[in-house]
Amino acid sequence: QRVGIATKASEAPFVIGGDYNATPEEVNASGFPQLANAVIVAPDDPHGTCSSGLGRTLDLYVINVGMQLAVENIQSLLHSGLAPHSPVELTLLTPSH
Repeated sequence: QRVGIATKASEAPFVIGGDYNATPEEVNASGFPQLANAVIVAPDDPHGTCSSGLGRTLDLYVINVGMQLAVENIQSLLHSGLAPHSPVELTLLTPSH
C-alpha cells in the first residue's frame, strides 16, 4: 500500500514485477492495483508460472495505468531451467523519436 499511495500522489510511471504468491485475481482483490492506479499484466499461459502450484500464475507485473498501452508482450519463459517458478518477461514498446 505504501508504494501505491506514493505512486498515486506523484502519478509517476512504474513497473513492479515479481512472485506475488497470489494469482492475478487475488492480487486484484487485494485492492492494491486500484489504490496505485495500476493494472495487472500476467501471461495467459495454461501451464501457469509455478510448477508446484498446479499450473497457477503467481508471477506477474503491476504497472501504472498510463503504461498499459506500451505493453507489447508478456510471456512465461517455461524452458528457462528454473523451478518451481518460470521467469516472466514483459516487453514494452519504446517511444519513437
